[in-house]
Amino acid sequence: MTASDTAVTVSHQPEPQTDFVLTDTPTPEDIAAISDALDRFNIEHTGIADRRPLAVLVRDPDTRQVVGGLTGRTSLGLFFLDLFYLPPWLRGSGLGTEILRQAEDEARARGCRTAVLYTITFQARLLPETRVEVAGRGALRSAGHQPRLHDQRTHRTDR
Repeated sequence: MTASDTAVTVSHQPEPQTDFVLTDTPTPEDIAAISDALDRFNIEHTGIADRRPLAVLVRDPDTRQVVGGLTGRTSLGLFFLDLFYLPPWLRGSGLGTEILRQAEDEARARGCRTAVLYTITFQARLLPETRVEVAGRGALRSAGHQPRLHDQRTHRTDR
């Protein structure tokens, strides 16, 4: 081999055989397969098995049907607030603040120190006054509104 030759070592690994499916109708089993695999991965790397769902449900007193509330999960010291909705007739009554307080208290009891909430600007205006700080702004826009990542420090009580 001369000085002008370049030695290249290439590792030839077989490409995994997979199918990709883009869908807007994943089954609960599809979602569970991904969620459970991620949970196993997290446990392998942290030794912590603490992922749990968290919900505060608002039910119609007559029909007992859920009309709003909050859903999320706790894991690895984080509270992920996934969905939060109240119908218009329940807004402005303090109910949203109480729902967030209950969820924060439960997350704190589970050892969470930070909560994460992703909203769009027009949604964020409707959030009750809480100890929420905007942690980031997304570059994507949805119908002229900018996404926001909210970082809620559940251990802070001085605000």
